Amino acid sequence: MESQFSEARVDELRRELGDSVTGTQNRLQQQHVELMHRTDDSSSQLDQANMAKAMLLTRQLEEAKQAVDDNISVRNKVIIT
Repeated sequence: MESQFSEARVDELRRELGDSVTGTQNRLQQQHVELMHRTDDSSSQLDQANMAKAMLLTRQLEEAKQAVDDNISVRNKVIIT
């Protein structure tokens, strides 16, 4: 009788452990999915920030080029007169 009780208890503990492992796996999978979404969101935000930065730098470069061109035009006019 004692061995049957022990076997029943071992089976019960195995089931509890299996349930615990399954629960932990499910929780970890949910956390993984959430972290993947956060990573995707962060990556998208970074891409947008990089695009905005590139556009700003391009605009600033064009403005600087225009300022140089204007300066050259003024100097040429001064030299000619």
